[in-house]
Amino acid sequence: MDLLLAAHAAAAPAGQVPALADDNAARKALRGLTYATIVRRAGELSKAGADATEAAWSMCSGLAHGDASATIGLLDTEVVQQVAPGISLTRVSAQVRLLVTATAIACGMTARAFQLLQERGRPPY
Repeated sequence: MDLLLAAHAAAAPAGQVPALADDNAARKALRGLTYATIVRRAGELSKAGADATEAAWSMCSGLAHGDASATIGLLDTEVVQQVAPGISLTRVSAQVRLLVTATAIACGMTARAFQLLQERGRPPY
């Protein structure tokens, strides 16, 4: 936030102080910025769309962080052996179709990001 405001101040014409209202607007805009907001905005710029992109990100995030609900809800489980009451050996395996779909969304977003980088890096900046 401070870096943004410093850049805003540096961009003001010499001898002129940036308007306080502009600083307040910048603070307000950045306050509501979350990872989900960033992911949804990126999804809007991709073919997958905001909803599918957020769902894929949420799924991958849950799995990457070892979230129990993601593991149980997104992976196939098979009880192999009941060891004792309430205790079982369980085989956990990936749902390949689901993971391929999430990977395809991530690859599509990455390709789109590089395309936008190329487009927006050309003059005029």
